[in-house]
Amino acid sequence: QTAMTQVDCCQGPRVHSISWGSPESEFDVGLMRRWNVEFLKLGLMGHSILVASGDHGEGNPGWVRCRPFQVQFPASSPFVTAVGGTVLSDSNSESAWQWSGGGFSRVFSRPLYQESHVE
Repeated sequence: QTAMTQVDCCQGPRVHSISWGSPESEFDVGLMRRWNVEFLKLGLMGHSILVASGDHGEGNPGWVRCRPFQVQFPASSPFVTAVGGTVLSDSNSESAWQWSGGGFSRVFSRPLYQESHVE
């Protein structure tokens, strides 16, 4: 049997990967909200969306003065799973990459299921 006979090709992929992003401040808020609705729709249809969390830590480039954190979109959407990078050492042990992004959105509210873990 071929791989195509093992997969229901009419349904399309159920896991989607997005490997790009930019700080929320670089996007139009209306466009972000529109994309967020589409991410929600995909989730309701059983799709998983995995998004790179970013390559600049929390995105705070202020060396002299403190600046606000810059979370990456679309990783900041509550309807995707943000995924950080890892590093494989010479001894074959894996650890979190020090510059993976993260943080809290300034556009989207924190999901209720996260409240007790964050407060």
